[in-house]
Amino acid sequence: MRGWQRWIIGALVLLPPALIVFLVGTGQGLRTLVRLANDSAGGVVTIGSASGTLLGPLELHDLRYDDGIDAVAIARLRLSWHPADLLHGAIRVATVQGTDVRIDIGAGDGTPLSLVPFSLPLPLKIETVTADNLAIRSEGNEVVTGGMGRIEAIAWRGQVITLQSLALATTAAELRARGQVRTEAGYPLDLSFDYTWAPEGYERMNGSGTLRGPFDALACEAKQTAPFAARLEGTLLELSAATTWKARLLSERFALAAINQGWGGTHFADIAIEGQGSLDDYALQVRGRVAHGGDRGDRWVDLRGALAGNWDGFAISDLHLQRGEAVLSGTGRIGWMPFFTWQADLIISHIDPALVFPGWPGDLQGRLLTEGSWDAAVDGQWRLEDLHGALRGFPLTAQGEAHLQDRRLQVRDLALTSGRSIVRVNGASGETMDFDFLLDSDNLAELWPQ
Repeated sequence: MRGWQRWIIGALVLLPPALIVFLVGTGQGLRTLVRLANDSAGGVVTIGSASGTLLGPLELHDLRYDDGIDAVAIARLRLSWHPADLLHGAIRVATVQGTDVRIDIGAGDGTPLSLVPFSLPLPLKIETVTADNLAIRSEGNEVVTGGMGRIEAIAWRGQVITLQSLALATTAAELRARGQVRTEAGYPLDLSFDYTWAPEGYERMNGSGTLRGPFDALACEAKQTAPFAARLEGTLLELSAATTWKARLLSERFALAAINQGWGGTHFADIAIEGQGSLDDYALQVRGRVAHGGDRGDRWVDLRGALAGNWDGFAISDLHLQRGEAVLSGTGRIGWMPFFTWQADLIISHIDPALVFPGWPGDLQGRLLTEGSWDAAVDGQWRLEDLHGALRGFPLTAQGEAHLQDRRLQVRDLALTSGRSIVRVNGASGETMDFDFLLDSDNLAELWPQ
């Protein structure tokens, strides 16, 4: 064999190993692989830059995924693994660290994600996965900001993924989960979780639960232990497409003061809330009993309600409070984006004020309409229509309206008649006060207890 032929054969034999060494063992080789990946991904996945080697540790900067519906952006991804374990037929990753991770979940077109059964040919173990400064948005709405995510001891063998610990934390909440996911048909889950939520100004909420079933029909059971006991049962449907949910929440008894100590002495009992919705809106049916000023048996009022809402607020289509013949019913809306707003239409029938104000017994009927907003200041209007009945044994009628705007209160045509006594008020107050009062009474006891 001639010398030049031996050189050619030698080059052909040595070139593939040399190329592999170059690609996996040098920084320039890693950057070459990154360029090839960017060119072949069609813009779905892009990597801004890379450092290190494929043998690890390596860093990827400005990593992005965007399929037109969902998007993920990671400012820096650091990976460290043990390539020598490949000689023993296994993959072992020491750490995966993501910094400034942003996940945007789009609306999608309702087409379910195809979850193809899959079995990993080699056992995979990841010791730690972390995500710092995590942000999650769903259809433009912030779900998590400034979060921290951590997963420990992921083991994937065949069609079984075992998760020893997952923790997702923000400044106000923490969620911890553990269990198994199987990558067979339907991708069934068997997870347990516990949570803590401590929003500013409110008492801490603690609970635990389970998620079981196929990925697109998960059954959820949860028990809350603080600040009051409650039980939740529900299902999550179509997680891989247009996610919806159905749920039922039950609580035997709790007080609003257990949630916020400034909310006074309102108590609830035998509460049942049934609802359904998506990740962005919901509809609820509520029933139970409510009492104000204590939970004695003679204070309880039957409660029924229906409301529907989203990230911006909720609308009450049916509110019904009843105790014997006394009824308060109404509709309304409360919003908090971009600032707090309200609107309500309330009707009362056979209401006895002595339930709240002892010494003022009566039987009243009427209607109150109100709407307004609270941004830098409160602006609103209240209109009392045809209040009539009896109060402290005297026949009573009242009507009128009030407007609050730019810190100026205006009272229009407020008229009250109790017995034969009459009070009329018109005027305004702000930096100055300008009111017209008319009082016509020969018995002030008709207006105020003596």
